[in-house]
Amino acid sequence: MGGIDSRGGGKSFAMMLDPLYDVDNPRFTGTIFRKNEDDIMQNGGLWDKAKIIFPSLGGAEKFSGKKFVFPSGSQINFSQLSNESSKVIESRFKGLEMPFIAIDEIDQIKFTTVKKLIESNRNSNGIRNRFLGSCNPSCDTWLRKWVDWYLDDDGYVIPERDGVIRYFFLNGETVDDVVWGCSKEEVYQKCRGVIDMILDKMNEGVPRKNWTTKDVLIKDFVFIEGNLNENKKLTDNDPMYKANIAMGTDEDRQRNILGCWNISYNSGDAMVSQDKMEAFFSNAEQRDGHITMSIDVAMAGEDNCVIVIWDGLHVIDVIAKNRIETPSAFKAFVEPYIERYKVREDDIYYDAIGNGVVMSDYTRAFGVQANAKPLNDDESFDKLKSQIMWQFGSLLLDEKLSISESLLEKKYNCGKRGRLTLREILLHEIKALKIMDTAGKTKMLPKKGTNSMKSILGHSPDFLEALVYGIIHTLYKRKQKRWTGLNNL
Repeated sequence: MGGIDSRGGGKSFAMMLDPLYDVDNPRFTGTIFRKNEDDIMQNGGLWDKAKIIFPSLGGAEKFSGKKFVFPSGSQINFSQLSNESSKVIESRFKGLEMPFIAIDEIDQIKFTTVKKLIESNRNSNGIRNRFLGSCNPSCDTWLRKWVDWYLDDDGYVIPERDGVIRYFFLNGETVDDVVWGCSKEEVYQKCRGVIDMILDKMNEGVPRKNWTTKDVLIKDFVFIEGNLNENKKLTDNDPMYKANIAMGTDEDRQRNILGCWNISYNSGDAMVSQDKMEAFFSNAEQRDGHITMSIDVAMAGEDNCVIVIWDGLHVIDVIAKNRIETPSAFKAFVEPYIERYKVREDDIYYDAIGNGVVMSDYTRAFGVQANAKPLNDDESFDKLKSQIMWQFGSLLLDEKLSISESLLEKKYNCGKRGRLTLREILLHEIKALKIMDTAGKTKMLPKKGTNSMKSILGHSPDFLEALVYGIIHTLYKRKQKRWTGLNNL
């Protein structure tokens, strides 16, 4: 198993050369994964690179099947991992033999998915099994722990360890359970009891000459740091590439040029990591039978008016619509869902500022005045909106929120960004849930302004905000009908 990091080092291209060692073997099949299919097919993406590399050895493009077939009959396939629910991954890869697996941008994939694919990285045809991954440095994912031995305290690759082979045994379900060593014997001694128990079971009734050995259970791994200066083809063809990636924040330069693994893609201030957001997608259902509705109100324009229906702290439906021209059109949009889910009017929560005026007919609904003082006289927050956002983030981190799995692949119109799945939308928008200042009072990133949620995302965080309003009731007792900061219009 191997990994390559750093932007511009030619890691994707190098990763696609490796399966060519075996394309003369008719029994060989390789699979190259990316998180989303669109990333495979985009200009300059994996498919374009494949069209440059594979035909030189006779690879014939089969676009409809997203694969290349070679004269021997061997194949290299391209596939996506957009849905990482445990049920989907189990059904897709259970029992498969995959001698060559590569994942481009492996840091975007959950550890549980990678672990399942490692289990499938095997074959009965005598082909050398390989598992490769490319990535960019980030401290936000499980991969930071995986490569920790190769890094110094500041997050930079230790030159003497770059390219050194290590050994590991998967001794559990999380990255923290992986047992590491500088030799197979070292790993074996650390978890001898577990390995011996597995081997006893595997070898029961098997002739001694065919016994599985500990060397089979203990895998090897090597981490190689990519270097832009070594990618002469890229720098010659695009002399401005270095200048372009040098632009941006200091954090961007530390990640993209210096290869620092201690810098978050969320500028170090992100409250919820991508891994924690992925956990939200698979949390146990947090239902209690109490149906509520939260709304991020939007009218004319590309911003979506988003409705979220909750059963307790479990999301059961998400509805979105843009370009709502009139208050009557807004009411026509909202009313059917109030009736369908039998939502009581005092169980509706929304942003009262700006477009929230269209909610004036719902006299018992709760409108949030973002700049009001926090509930319960909590002086640790600068205003009510920060308190609510912090509470939402805390519930996510504590895995106390959940969402119906069927909603995650539902697509929504996102203006110039096209139609995106709810999974893609939420993984993107959660990056804007940031802490600006914890000195004195906690202040969350505002929605608008130079340094704001919109400046980070490039658009309004419509879906995230609709979710945020849905947890307001966790900050007060349900029997309470009025409080400072909430409009009872």
